[in-house]
Amino acid sequence: MKPKLIGIVVLAVGAALGFVAGGMAGLLFASCCLIVGLVLLVSSQAKGTLRDGKNTARSLGEKAKILFLVKEVHARAQRGGKFQEILDPNQTGLELELFLHCWLVNESELAVEIVEGPELKIAASNSHDVQIERIRGDLGSWRLGRLNKEANSWDVVMIRAAQETVAELDTREQLECGVPREGWVHFRVRDLTPAEFRSAAMELTVRDALSNTHSGAANCPRHLPGRMWPFVASSRSAGGGSGERDAAVPPGA
Repeated sequence: MKPKLIGIVVLAVGAALGFVAGGMAGLLFASCCLIVGLVLLVSSQAKGTLRDGKNTARSLGEKAKILFLVKEVHARAQRGGKFQEILDPNQTGLELELFLHCWLVNESELAVEIVEGPELKIAASNSHDVQIERIRGDLGSWRLGRLNKEANSWDVVMIRAAQETVAELDTREQLECGVPREGWVHFRVRDLTPAEFRSAAMELTVRDALSNTHSGAANCPRHLPGRMWPFVASSRSAGGGSGERDAAVPPGA
């Protein structure tokens, strides 16, 4: 019998017998039944509330949705620790440093915690195994090259070559609803030719705390050789150098 029903029965019996017995004994008996009945009713209500809360959380978890985009991919080819020029699209024996620029946004109604990933999957054309290794915490040693056009007060267009810092994608903090998160992930890939890099299906996946998997396909520009360069701090940059160079371009060029 459910605690709620037992509580109602105890309250009814206590009231009836207390009324029949009368006097101090009846009052004491009715009071004891009142206390026991109320305890059973409250405990039943608390269990129902907890069950409803779990069901609500489970329902929200099942609906958790993360929009996962890969915006650009840069690769640097190397062999034996030295960067290599690409001579043949089917060149083998290369090790690719892969950098993927990611963008996440939580589209569900509650904060989502990422517990695994991002993990990279690459489906090569001939279905051979591709060795993939996640490299963490080294993006401070890399810079992204950009060419920016700016016009000065004399209408001279300046081409500015800039080396931008890149931040690693942070998945330690919960993803709040509607708040985008952006960053880079670094992988080292072996047994992938330049041609396969450009054509193979690539996908990043993450898993949340409720075991939902969210993925983003790399349907974006892929650069090989990419514009990601190793960075070594020099005395000039340590002394306040901007790491940028300008070149003047005449109007109309």
